[in-house]
Amino acid sequence: IARLEPYAGFLTQGVTLLPHPPTRVLNAEAVAAFSKRLSEAVAYCRTNMATALVIAAQTTRNQAMNLARYHAGAGTDDLHNAAADTPAVLVAAGPSLARNADLLRDPDTRAAVTVIAAQTALKPLLQRGIRPDYVTALDYSPICARFYEGLPPLPDVTLVVESKANPAILEAFPGPIRIVPAPLCEQMLSAVHDGSGDAAPRRIGLRSGSTVAHLSLYLAEHLGCDPILMIGQDLGFSDGLYYCPGTAVHDVWDCELNAFNTIESMEWIRIARMGGNLVRREDVHGRPLFSDEQMMTYLRQFERDFAEAEAAGRRVIDCTEGGSLKAHAERMPFAEALGRFATAPVPRVAVPPVRPDPDRLAELSHALRRRVAEVRDLADVCRQAGDTLRGMQRSADDQKKLERANAKLQRLRARVTGDLNVAYAVVNELNTLGAFRRRRADRRISQSTPERGRGKMLAQIERDVDSMTNMREAAIEAREILVLAGDAAAALQADAREAGA
Repeated sequence: IARLEPYAGFLTQGVTLLPHPPTRVLNAEAVAAFSKRLSEAVAYCRTNMATALVIAAQTTRNQAMNLARYHAGAGTDDLHNAAADTPAVLVAAGPSLARNADLLRDPDTRAAVTVIAAQTALKPLLQRGIRPDYVTALDYSPICARFYEGLPPLPDVTLVVESKANPAILEAFPGPIRIVPAPLCEQMLSAVHDGSGDAAPRRIGLRSGSTVAHLSLYLAEHLGCDPILMIGQDLGFSDGLYYCPGTAVHDVWDCELNAFNTIESMEWIRIARMGGNLVRREDVHGRPLFSDEQMMTYLRQFERDFAEAEAAGRRVIDCTEGGSLKAHAERMPFAEALGRFATAPVPRVAVPPVRPDPDRLAELSHALRRRVAEVRDLADVCRQAGDTLRGMQRSADDQKKLERANAKLQRLRARVTGDLNVAYAVVNELNTLGAFRRRRADRRISQSTPERGRGKMLAQIERDVDSMTNMREAAIEAREILVLAGDAAAALQADAREAGA
């Protein structure tokens, strides 16, 4: 999967397997295994690409709206190796969590591990009297704020969140927050870093996760934890259940429950709705298990991550005691793992301030005004380039006009790669669909037109016209988003000053 990921855009445009007939006959089993593995890898790439295309605008908007907290709040740099060579427990909300989560209630055991909970597992842990050290979040939808409804203040529990998470999550969490470094946020803030402000860019990488469970793993690695124990990570519907009892979705379902409609039936209805996406597997005990294509995609990514950890000499131990088998991870009962590794108190990192710095918020407002102006100029450059390209279509047989048009395009390109290069990078995050359309057009041109000549030139111009249209629309949307980000920073600044008064 890791080798194919750089070609995800190409693979999602269509892949056909053409096995060599003699090889298929002589090595039928190996060919079938390879075809299955390749199909799974292509499905993984397709899922990731589809997700990126669907949520690109929303995640970019979220990052802009979280920019104030990102710049003026706490990051994750000081967590690097802060718990080196000590055990971590990653808690997900799979059905099997109810089997062994109570082992963390023992005070001595709890003090001897760093507990990192996916946001879906927070309420089930709190209901058992277990307070995690960290909670991870990254979901783009505002509905995920439901995981934090009705919680008491959590001054000793830190939310580690990606900037692409919906701002409602950050507003709802009742405790300190750390935001993971993000290239897009750093690009938006480069006007601060390059100016007179004293804020430095965040340096130490913490990998972005495709799910909160993956982010939990990357956070444990960032902390330097070893071994890493996983519970509740079923990646399947163990015992015909979707979630561990006590999760937020069960609160939502409360009003629908009666003698004829139980939690168990609601769980099964949710699973059955998957229909053709359901996958039959065996669980770790050899029993039948339903999973789905999305969770299988997550499993492949976990197995890639576990292989990397294994190569680096770090132990990942699956203590879930249910759900899907996971390659490159040891298996061990949770009680046994705690008895072997949770033998001494682990170091704790000081929690960051809850409120952002108002002076850094003021600094950000100035930087955002500069970004807004640059993105507006980029939209105008795209308009000029589009008009020029359309003129080339009308003058395809006039060599002198084509040369003048090319010279103008070169001047516009130089401006984009010069003083508008940061604005271009920001807008590109919104232009995911436009980039995909351009790659698809490139492939079509390479397969259906002659290598040279008027036909190929016109096809390339048509592709470029479409690219400029998409880029201009993305720039207009980016400007609107950055204006909203400035408004959010101003509101947060007012709240911070009022609280400090």
